[in-house]
Amino acid sequence: MSRFNAYFANDFRGCRLIAYGYDIHREREVKVYLMPGDLENVGLTDGVDKWIAPAIADPFGSRGLNIARLVKDIAEGKDVAPPVRPSLVKSRGRRTILEDEPAQPPKRERRALLDAATAEQAPSRSRRVLLA
Repeated sequence: MSRFNAYFANDFRGCRLIAYGYDIHREREVKVYLMPGDLENVGLTDGVDKWIAPAIADPFGSRGLNIARLVKDIAEGKDVAPPVRPSLVKSRGRRTILEDEPAQPPKRERRALLDAATAEQAPSRSRRVLLA
């Protein structure tokens, strides 16, 4: 496990991004990374958590992706298309898709706290300083 700590600490910097997936339980987008020199495991991150999974288990290989076959093609030197980020999925309040500018709420007029008639009748206030 200690060999993966450097990848965890750097958010898999230096690793090749090979696919995008979606974690339905956490409702987050997941990035799948191929770590150099390791064809059996792939690195996964959802922006918050990071973990290692075996490539043969096909982690988050939705949308017809086969992670194990993709790793095998890269190891054999075949040309692999770069990953395409899926469209944003609307989640519970974390991301919102805005089509137009949000409508401005109508401005309310300010009400006077004291009318001109009641302002003259209000007693004047004075401040007194007490010295001890």
